[in-house]
Amino acid sequence: MRYLRNFISHSNPINLRSTFSFALILFFVLASSSIWAQAPQHQQKRRTNNAATSQPNWEELNKYAGLLEEYGRLIARCQQEIKLPSARFESRLLRVLPQSTVGFGTFPNYGKAAHQALDIFHEELKSSAPLRDWWKQTQSSSKGPDFEKMLERYYQLSEYLGDEVVASGTVKKDEGGFLMIAEVKKPGLESFLRTAVKDFAGKSTPPQVLTPKELATAKGTDRDPVILVRPDLVIFSSDIKTLRNFVASREATLDMTDFGRRISESYARGVDMMMAADVHGILSQIPKGRPQEQRTFERSGFADTKYAVWEFSTANGETAGQAELSFIGPRHGIASWLTAPARLGGLDFVAPDAGLVFSALLKNPAEIFADIKSLAANPEGQVPPQLAQMEPVLLPILSQLTGDITLELDAFPPTAAEWKIIFGAKEAQALQQSLAPILASFQPRKIEDDGETYYSFQLPNPKNPTEINLSFQKGYLVVGSSQQAVAKAVLTRRSGESLVKSAKFLTALPTGHSADASAIFYQNSVGFLKAMLSRMPPELSRDILQAPTQDISAASAVYADETTIRQLSKSGSTGIAPVMVVAAIAIPNLLRARTAANEAAAVSNIRTVNTAQYVYEQSYPQKGFARDLSTLGSGSSEGAPSAAHAQLMNNNLGCEGGTSGNWCSKDGYKFTIVADCAKECDEYVVIAIPLTTSSGNRNFCSTEDAVIHQKAGPPLTSVIDASECRSWEAIQ
Repeated sequence: MRYLRNFISHSNPINLRSTFSFALILFFVLASSSIWAQAPQHQQKRRTNNAATSQPNWEELNKYAGLLEEYGRLIARCQQEIKLPSARFESRLLRVLPQSTVGFGTFPNYGKAAHQALDIFHEELKSSAPLRDWWKQTQSSSKGPDFEKMLERYYQLSEYLGDEVVASGTVKKDEGGFLMIAEVKKPGLESFLRTAVKDFAGKSTPPQVLTPKELATAKGTDRDPVILVRPDLVIFSSDIKTLRNFVASREATLDMTDFGRRISESYARGVDMMMAADVHGILSQIPKGRPQEQRTFERSGFADTKYAVWEFSTANGETAGQAELSFIGPRHGIASWLTAPARLGGLDFVAPDAGLVFSALLKNPAEIFADIKSLAANPEGQVPPQLAQMEPVLLPILSQLTGDITLELDAFPPTAAEWKIIFGAKEAQALQQSLAPILASFQPRKIEDDGETYYSFQLPNPKNPTEINLSFQKGYLVVGSSQQAVAKAVLTRRSGESLVKSAKFLTALPTGHSADASAIFYQNSVGFLKAMLSRMPPELSRDILQAPTQDISAASAVYADETTIRQLSKSGSTGIAPVMVVAAIAIPNLLRARTAANEAAAVSNIRTVNTAQYVYEQSYPQKGFARDLSTLGSGSSEGAPSAAHAQLMNNNLGCEGGTSGNWCSKDGYKFTIVADCAKECDEYVVIAIPLTTSSGNRNFCSTEDAVIHQKAGPPLTSVIDASECRSWEAIQ
């Protein structure tokens, strides 16, 4: 593991080279499914049915002794030897895009860098037996495309193109289109593309490759991508209509618009990659939501968003990122919660060895609560009862807070989490008096230690009680997971040796900017990565976890003014490889958690429909059960409940369009009711189907007996009747 250990411990700051080089290696590693898919089929099936699936097949990785070390060597070579394109300071392609462009993206031509990475990979295969054995086994078991061939073809394609590829998007009323454009620098591209798209299309229909003359008579649908090759440009389009509109356009070009000039400002600083969106232009073209939803959106302040821009650049060996959200006028609503840059006093309580830290300056918390009430109010200005009940309790507390808030996380699962939250207070004693009635209900223990007073209590939970500790300090309330954690924060402030004064923190800040900010996110990645990597088997993670490491820090700062929120970052110096390992572990779990949440919500929503049906049948016996979801909702009616709109469910699930056989969507599922009605409806079936294969793995249904049934598999393509529903597996 020497190479991998050295890579983690002493790598240069993350820059575009490390990101790009490891992305290419990851292309081989993950796309070939070597770690995930080489086990015998019966083992794969058993893992699929296990609740703890999606863990990498570490046993397979163990078969190739020394493979992780070889990965480390490969990644290190890519970092050191790959030469990436230089930053660009202008774009000629801005002058060919139409002024109606509302989405823009640019990235360099990475063809030569990709070819360098492929050469390094081949050289390492020759010299490394573990890597060679692993790759040979991978290729023999892979049923997918030849990734080496794909990368080689990408390099060949890049030789025909200029130094930049631009993506653009347009939105007009109910239409939208997507384009990718690059300059052509040598002839022969047309014949190359015709061959390439056929080679990689497999059984699917390849995109059409057209000349300008062929475009005039070509046929296609709004789902068929197409490529136009001109002497000066090659244009990939999402559909033939968008392509023809682009070719026929005689409107002014993007560089003549305010949006284009904003993009040019980023180029003037030098960019490697950039994405930008004319948010105001997009919002003006898409249909508005329901009146209540539109009012809420406008009150949030984000309806006034002008541009969203993200840019990434490397200069003098230093990587910098910038994200910007601008508004057409002064920020208001939620968009105004972040205040102007100033000293973040809560950082005085954070020690230099902190793991993850987020600190922000928010506007007066009482004003934030007022904004929340405004967002939650109905058109008549009535606030939900829950908020109204909370107000007398919360306002005395919120009025004593300043909006200076800092969160710190120092220990991560699987160990017990260690956390702190520091709240700015106008006057600590007054805040303590406001909190006294709430604290008294928990009967806290009072602890005197080293001249400081601490309070400790537990939040009741039968399975896992949570310990809460706090201390009132001058100008602040410190809350933490343990008395020791709170005491450490108090002593850090007393000593004056806090994170904000440490050299590693100041070095991690964006170049040319101070710690006086609207918000700062800081991470010392060593502790975080070690905790996450501890989920790997000991025989694979031991060398990484025990490696001598230097402090590895990164910070991102946010600076807000009247009309703009700008985030700046400078990368820290951590190895990309462990990050990707963590991602490979975490992402499948996150996706599975989302799917499980959608499925649980679908079952809950079916129960809601069943309850509403029972009430409806009792209220309107001459009708029987409701024949559709719209009948159970309120529709557009604002009057009293009726048999046509019983107002038993909100319009999200009882949507106005949810008439018999039609669907209402919520929480990743779509719902409908199919009823058996003569004079009255004496039988019904409510059906829930995932919107996509990634939003749920089970279909659900229920009939008038209120028993919920399930069927695993892809989303149904048609409705079912009550008898078929009852044949499915019951879950209650």
